[in-house]
Amino acid sequence: MIKEERNQGLGELLAKTILLIARRLDYKMLFFYTSNLSSARWYLERGAIFITTCPFRNHVVTLMQFP
Repeated sequence: MIKEERNQGLGELLAKTILLIARRLDYKMLFFYTSNLSSARWYLERGAIFITTCPFRNHVVTLMQFP
């Protein structure tokens, strides 16, 4: 991503939209992972729950969920 395009709220909007769609489809939990540690903190600040970290395709990923 281009540095000037960061911090414009697009990630927040995408996360909220995905959660809204999941709720409308009657999902009780949404699981996801990230390989970027700063992204994991970003999700935690927005209500995600940490599950575990594990190796995946030559990376360490953080598995998380939104309740």
